[in-house]
Amino acid sequence: MIQRIQSIYLLLVAILHIFIVYVPIWVGNTVENLSVKLTGGRIITLKTDGDVEVTLRYLAILATSMVAIFALYTIFQFNKRRRQLFFTRLGLLLSAGTIVLYLMNADVKTEGLKLDPSLGILSLVLALVFWFLAGRGIAKDERKVREADRLR
Repeated sequence: MIQRIQSIYLLLVAILHIFIVYVPIWVGNTVENLSVKLTGGRIITLKTDGDVEVTLRYLAILATSMVAIFALYTIFQFNKRRRQLFFTRLGLLLSAGTIVLYLMNADVKTEGLKLDPSLGILSLVLALVFWFLAGRGIAKDERKVREADRLR
């Protein structure tokens, strides 16, 4: 029997990418005691006088949402394992691209700010690991089917 653990992995990828939009990826403080949180979807600046400045990052929200939707779409390609394996590898690259987008965006928006990684970075890395594990599971299923066809 073919186990579909890779569907669980792909579902976890989608959940993690939705989670990334709301959870801080980077947290930092400036010299003027401004507190800055960079989430997947916005930059939150807490100023010393109590004001809160929120900047939405539409490109990051769109990219993260598209990777989550792509992971959900890949789940439903279970009848075509080769296509699902291709989509999984492509999703791994897209997820790595979102990490690069977050790193570049953090560099540009936070000049002169010391940033510390937060829970969002762990979520991004876990998403990459789950993409990889899903690909391994799909490849294992494909091998089982080929061996069964060969024995017939």
